[in-house]
Amino acid sequence: MNDSQRLSEGDLYEVLRCRIYPTSEQSNSMEEWLETLRWLFNRSLAERKDAYKTDKQNITYRQQRDALPALKKKYPQLRNVPSQVTQDCLQRLQEAFKHFFRRVKEKKAGAHIKVGYPKFKKYGRYHSLTFTQVWLRQTKDPNKPEFRDVIRLELDEKKRASLQGENPRTVTGALHLPKLGALKIRVHRNFNWRRAKRVTLKKEADGHWYACICFQLEASEKKGAVTSSGVKKVGVDLGLKYLAVSSDGYYHEHPKWLEKSEQKLKKEQRKLSKKKQGSKNRERQRKKVAKIHQKIANQRKDFLHKLSHWLVSNYDEIIFEDLNIPAMVQDKRFAKSILDAGWGSLIKFVSNKSVKLDHRVVKVDARYTSQDCSSCGKRVPKTLRERIHRCSRCGLVMCRDQNAAVNIKNRAGVGHSEPSVE
Repeated sequence: MNDSQRLSEGDLYEVLRCRIYPTSEQSNSMEEWLETLRWLFNRSLAERKDAYKTDKQNITYRQQRDALPALKKKYPQLRNVPSQVTQDCLQRLQEAFKHFFRRVKEKKAGAHIKVGYPKFKKYGRYHSLTFTQVWLRQTKDPNKPEFRDVIRLELDEKKRASLQGENPRTVTGALHLPKLGALKIRVHRNFNWRRAKRVTLKKEADGHWYACICFQLEASEKKGAVTSSGVKKVGVDLGLKYLAVSSDGYYHEHPKWLEKSEQKLKKEQRKLSKKKQGSKNRERQRKKVAKIHQKIANQRKDFLHKLSHWLVSNYDEIIFEDLNIPAMVQDKRFAKSILDAGWGSLIKFVSNKSVKLDHRVVKVDARYTSQDCSSCGKRVPKTLRERIHRCSRCGLVMCRDQNAAVNIKNRAGVGHSEPSVE
């Protein structure tokens, strides 16, 4: 699985997600690290809160980072965690405060949003480790830089050859990490390891581990922008009966992943509720429930990645409605179906994939797209049960979803571009 992201102007990055298979010893070490990092995050957050409460002082990331050596002497468990991973933990807290202050500023400007002060993390709520340094510069001369690998991916030439071509085969290699040694990894795609920038190890709810490798794309992998004369535009209406309907008549059914697995999920959740708190049986049952949730999430993500790839491959400009999804899910009748559809994820995937091809994603005003006639503009009120648009003025008869998609496309001139989502 991969997504393109523009992290800084002029640079294009991609994230490759691969399954890793740690030994029991490696898995225990990483789980201990996660708990230590959760403790460090909570301690650092409490330190910031107390400093502001008592002295009205704001402690910075740099101050907390510089205090790490003294903390390691006082708390031996911190010495077991690689230094770049502990620094990343503090950087995450810094980002949480950065977004908090941004939301405060937006709320003062009149935005109807929740401010969301950073929260303490409960047990089991810290799920990933990030190694921010893959390569280390060995020479001081900027004209003749030499680097050594802090993290190394081991794949022989035969396995690398298997990753080439249109139908690459998944191969097994070794990912060498500080204080962990060689981790077994399944790689399904070829890329230039010399351009790797950071590696994040993430533990999913079902207990599986994954490595998310962020690497910079080479100039040859970046596609040029499409000329204005050759732009192929499409409006996309997102819904529940059809997940997506395009203005040129393509209908993509809503697979309803949660609905298909709901009975099985309810059965396993009832079993979980009857297990004794803290018992091994409860933990085993919790993993069964988590596995079902993970499968539903994987099915949804796989479908949305394929749909977003199809949209970006076939169109140069993709126009969506500017939906207020958090407000829409307040309606209890549709909340579960809307969240299961993954509209926000689809828009995010399309936006990220569009960056690599220099395509555009535009959002337009969502009001009355289903009510207005796409041919003459007459407003034709409809209930949600009415699936066909019939205009009494011009005689247009069309599926209401496609009519909405055409309206969305026609409004593209007054919309706003959607940036890639990090």
